Amino acid sequence: MYIRKLLMGVVKLVKYLLHASIVLCCYLIFVSVKEKDFQLIIFVASMFLVNIFIFIYLDLVEKKFLK
Repeated sequence: MYIRKLLMGVVKLVKYLLHASIVLCCYLIFVSVKEKDFQLIIFVASMFLVNIFIFIYLDLVEKKFLK
């Protein structure tokens, strides 16, 4: 019971941090498009996709195992 509550708190904290990271990636994509820096666009877009996949995975873990 205590472990489950601790894991729920950790998952929620990581999800909040992923939200912030996704917003930062959106801003960096906007800036890199404005500056026409294509290497940065590719790098930030890949970070954005990885963050989205991690967020979806954590959401599934939270729904399936921690409820």
